[in-house]
Amino acid sequence: MTIPCYVYSRVSLEVQVEKTGLERQKSMALDWLSKNPEYHLEESISDDGRSAYKGHNLSAGTLGQFILRCERGEIPENSLLLVEAIDRISRRSVDEQRELWRKLKELRINIAVAKFGGKVFKWNDQFELGYDIQLTVMMDLAHQESKQKADRIRAAHARNFGVTKSKMCPYWLRLKDDKSEYEVIEEKANVVRKIFQMKLNGMGADSIVRALRKEDIKTSSGRWFNVGTVRKYLKNERVMGWLRKSSTVYTDDGRTERQPTNQVIKDYYPAIISEEEFNAVQMSFKKMTSGKRGKIANPLRGLMECPKCGRVMTLSNKWLRCRGRASFKDCDHTYLIAKPIFEAFNKYMRKIIAVGMRGGGVNLRDIDAKKHEIEQFEIERNNIIASLRYLPDEASRQDAGREVESVNSKIAEANLDLQSLQNKKVGDEVDLNFDCDSEAGKFKVNAILSSILTKVVLDDDSCRIFFKNGNEIGITYVLMKGIANSEDIMLEEN
Repeated sequence: MTIPCYVYSRVSLEVQVEKTGLERQKSMALDWLSKNPEYHLEESISDDGRSAYKGHNLSAGTLGQFILRCERGEIPENSLLLVEAIDRISRRSVDEQRELWRKLKELRINIAVAKFGGKVFKWNDQFELGYDIQLTVMMDLAHQESKQKADRIRAAHARNFGVTKSKMCPYWLRLKDDKSEYEVIEEKANVVRKIFQMKLNGMGADSIVRALRKEDIKTSSGRWFNVGTVRKYLKNERVMGWLRKSSTVYTDDGRTERQPTNQVIKDYYPAIISEEEFNAVQMSFKKMTSGKRGKIANPLRGLMECPKCGRVMTLSNKWLRCRGRASFKDCDHTYLIAKPIFEAFNKYMRKIIAVGMRGGGVNLRDIDAKKHEIEQFEIERNNIIASLRYLPDEASRQDAGREVESVNSKIAEANLDLQSLQNKKVGDEVDLNFDCDSEAGKFKVNAILSSILTKVVLDDDSCRIFFKNGNEIGITYVLMKGIANSEDIMLEEN
């Protein structure tokens, strides 16, 4: 009977993952097993991007989970933990590494290091002096190597983000002579403030460009502003004084590029725009997407989601595109032709609405009438409240208060009626075959779908529709190499 072996591999950086560090370690482990037939591979576990120097592979990684499983008795005693090298397990101080090995011995787990000549350190053996010295040296080398890297990173961070500032800064700032602080170039900063103020006043990028050109205001390079430059300024977090860190990653073709991270250093630069103003501008972009321009484009506006990265999908010309692929270049989801998808929703509009309502459907005409009735009651109530200040005595104000209570009761009853209507089936007289090619049809479809759906996840040949009431259905369609053939089949699932 062979002994179970658990192969553990680890890499601490995304770059190493891309260079198949995990595969190399697993390959060496399998080669070791082929030479030691008394063991069999029971399980292969790995930590991707977990630091052994900071102990992340123990606190939040699979190695820590492995030890917990040993403590719970899920891993049999006398099992083997096989690693490529001892620094895969830990790069902590020598004392901490020895404590980890002692803990594994207490759990009666044997350890084998592939790069250590095939030696198996059994839990019930006494360490030989020669092996003990070699292990201690290797533990110390692993710790010192990581410590030197950490020291270099801290020193670089101090140079880039600490006392000494970099000359690379936004064009409205300049570095002081002592290189410790930035100062604002007011003339240039005022241009940025002006752009933000025009945006907050409701002007679009085109209007801002025309206004800047009319006032003969140019960029720092002496060129005229264009729409792209204006939007770039309006989305630049550095106007708030923020510096967003970036990391180096490998692309599919082997190149390296810098990508922003979630780590932000606030107050790194002098702020020329408040966070409130900056956030208000970002919200104005969202509002514009739901304005007139959006009505023309997309009946599924605001509902579409990519199945691979979960980002928003948008309509561009005839294509539905994932923003992760179009803007961030980190998603490979296929561009979809919009027409057959919109036709599928148009064809099954009645079914979609029926599923979206808790009782199976809704008569749209009766609902519109009931909503109008509620609006009239609310207008009546507001008029009574507004008249209170003009009433001559307390008795009149009390009568007005009773009228407000009466109207509130009517509003409550009307809302209950509305809820009841929404539990009825769609009447045959309701025409839901909207023309998706017309602006009015797209807008009406979007208004109805937004009221009952949370999202629509669009895949290459089908989509998942998620309803606010918890239901979920699917529509399949044919989209092959840009050919817009649609064989819309509705599949309802629990």
